[in-house]
Amino acid sequence: MISEACLHDGRFKAVNRISQIDSAASRLLQLADVIAYARTWIHKGEENAKGLHENYGIRVL
Repeated sequence: MISEACLHDGRFKAVNRISQIDSAASRLLQLADVIAYARTWIHKGEENAKGLHENYGIRVL
């Protein structure tokens, strides 16, 4: 799959291998991405904790 993706989409520099995961693990990874982006928005000053809660329902503790 990686070589086919490299052929059609270019090289994925951060991907070394692919493994199958179940849907629960996938949702957990998606949640971790949301949290990481939310923290990035706060640190860059694009959004604050109150705005994240009001606009997206994300509560930062």
